[in-house]
Amino acid sequence: GCSVSNNGSDASSQATPLVGNGNCPVQPIETLTTINQWESTLKDIGADCVNVTTVISSTTAEPHEYEITSLDRQKFDGKQLIVQNGAGYDAWSDTAASDSASKSGAKVINIAEVAGIESEAEHEEHADEPFDDDADEGESGHSHAHGGNPHIWFSGTVIQKAEEAIYSNLLYILGDDAKSYLDANQNDWKTKFFALTEKAKVLHDKADHKASYVATESVAEYIYVDVLHMTDKTPEGYKNAINNESEPSAKDVSDFKALIDAMEITLLSYNPQETSPITEGFKSDAETKGIPVLNITEQMPPEFDNLLTWMESLLTDVEKVL
Repeated sequence: GCSVSNNGSDASSQATPLVGNGNCPVQPIETLTTINQWESTLKDIGADCVNVTTVISSTTAEPHEYEITSLDRQKFDGKQLIVQNGAGYDAWSDTAASDSASKSGAKVINIAEVAGIESEAEHEEHADEPFDDDADEGESGHSHAHGGNPHIWFSGTVIQKAEEAIYSNLLYILGDDAKSYLDANQNDWKTKFFALTEKAKVLHDKADHKASYVATESVAEYIYVDVLHMTDKTPEGYKNAINNESEPSAKDVSDFKALIDAMEITLLSYNPQETSPITEGFKSDAETKGIPVLNITEQMPPEFDNLLTWMESLLTDVEKVL
């Protein structure tokens, strides 16, 4: 079987630091991100002007189920900017972030709120065209309900809004003396983001409604459905069970297996962070049938130090399959 794993990046595609050391024109500030997905965006824009503490940076930690420790709480003290994912993904950080805001006046960016994405508790249908500024293009045909899917760093639209919020908050805190420095960093970031957008558009034209997938977890739904317009064939019962963190029924499992056995899908999206005998069975079935398996974790894998580089690698993995 042809298995595409997530380490297909060479040195040239690795993100290099945007600015040399010690170039911040003002006094650097202390910042915090709850998860490592947003750490690199903060570093890309702030560069030498930010010291970043990240609470969860391991691919083995499960943010949904994370219990905040007293040591973690202390990390929020004295921070001037705090970046949360939101949408219920890192709700464990809410109290610490608001305490820090009221005690020391920290600015708090909740990326899901900035991007207008509700948590699972309050979600409604969303029409969303990530990685694509031409939101009028075929919009009516692409309205997707994500059930408040909190894996919002896979959405180009959200990444863009996150960067804007980070830039404006950093400018506010650091002041006008840092403006030309932040502007230069933002321009570099936008160049990389634009290249990613172009790559996504090419792939979207290849995949548009022709390619389909099943997923052991709905981690990368934003990329597959919104960016590439692939068809999600994951059985509804299975998806609901996984999203509610319950065991899929025997019927859910056999429905899932049947799609693989009938070779009715372009790829299997596999989250190696959340495995079970059931998902491992799906993976070996797919490999036996020669259906490509794409490994996609929630947390940014350790071989990447940049969100945009990671997204580019994921698109490259999909491109190999298409």
